[in-house]
Amino acid sequence: MPAIFRRGMLQIAVSTTGGFPALAQKIRNKIASEVDEDFGEFLEILAKTRRLIINADFDEHSKKEKIKRLSDDDLYQLYKKRGKSHLKKILRTLLDEK
Repeated sequence: MPAIFRRGMLQIAVSTTGGFPALAQKIRNKIASEVDEDFGEFLEILAKTRRLIINADFDEHSKKEKIKRLSDDDLYQLYKKRGKSHLKKILRTLLDEK
């Protein structure tokens, strides 16, 4: 049985395929300590933006590039420092780019 960590839409399972379940739990706890409660909301915002990009009238290359930019490491730190409204403003700018 894997050690499962959930934070909103994020779900991570760690398994040692029964070899050492306590180690799987320790790894899960380490991951959990790195992902705070705000990450769930952040992920929901990114997921909604991703769906908007997929359904928008962009060529496939542009869609892939925009979606790739959603996974930028700095976005979460920006969200933590400046808040949800600032993140949404940046994402709207990304959506408006042709």
